[in-house]
Amino acid sequence: MFCFDSEAFRYLVAIQNSIKFDPKERNEFEQSWSRLVIESNRFRDYLCNQKSYRKNVEWQSNKDAQSQIKNMIRPILETIRNHLRNMIMYKHNSSIKLHATHMKQPTMLCYAYNRHPENYGNIWIMPDHVHHSPNM
Repeated sequence: MFCFDSEAFRYLVAIQNSIKFDPKERNEFEQSWSRLVIESNRFRDYLCNQKSYRKNVEWQSNKDAQSQIKNMIRPILETIRNHLRNMIMYKHNSSIKLHATHMKQPTMLCYAYNRHPENYGNIWIMPDHVHHSPNM
């Protein structure tokens, strides 16, 4: 996990705008900046040591590209949806945490299923129902 706070960026903006600080404030901002540098270097090192996603630069085919994109769409949209929910729930000091679950057999989401919204705090959520698919 990598931690970036906004204090270091606020310090950078303040310095660029010639804002003066007392010694205690300046020391706190400089410590925050030092932590940011350390975290940034750790993040850079982490990224540089990751294996490449694909061995070849080109997609094998359009069908391969479509398949890869299809596999990424749902997790990306779920993350965006959860982020929007959390923005709403933040006002109520609440949040929702996503947990990925690996399915051992092929599954599909069924939207024809009679779904009922569930209330979580002050927000209603329409749950997804996963069905095992013997034909997949």
